[in-house]
Amino acid sequence: MKSSRAAPRVSTPRYFWHGFFFAPETGIFRALRIRDYRLFWSGNFLSNIGTWMQNVAQGWLVFELTNSPFLVGLVGFAQQVPALIFSLVGGVIADRANRRKLLIGMQTAMMALALVLAVSITLKIVSIHEILVIALLLGTAVALHAPAYQAMVQDMVGRPDVSNAIALNSIQFNLSRVVGPTLAGWTIAGIKSICFR
Repeated sequence: MKSSRAAPRVSTPRYFWHGFFFAPETGIFRALRIRDYRLFWSGNFLSNIGTWMQNVAQGWLVFELTNSPFLVGLVGFAQQVPALIFSLVGGVIADRANRRKLLIGMQTAMMALALVLAVSITLKIVSIHEILVIALLLGTAVALHAPAYQAMVQDMVGRPDVSNAIALNSIQFNLSRVVGPTLAGWTIAGIKSICFR
């Protein structure tokens, strides 16, 4: 699906160090000059942090409920297996559908699944079966989201900044893999220290 959009909106450097970081062709963060991509990148960074926090909390919750390492692994498998099944389908959908609407739909689905899990825990009605279904649906949403996300990058930044935008996506994803579990660990430890003193 080719985009007929106008040229990306680029912010003008205001300080001397902007030239080093955001200069066209040479700046190490040059793709972030583009306002839409900057919002897209930061929004996905926060979303990925939340997803990694949920992954850690989900595993901890399963172990607390069942004391079974096998079930912890099964929940992880249920969340990852849709990537094998639906990623190719997601690529076809990303080429034919409105990518923006697809991304919004998948992000909304991921948020709704996290909310369902949070409400079930709060009401103390959560079960291992529910967690398995949520993990499977979350994995499916991520598998459909990823190809559309990758395709949107070129639509936003244009050909000159594509390689830089892809590199920034890798930084964002790998950084969220560090920050998300760390925050989840601190949060779990804080809640346990408050609730089980």
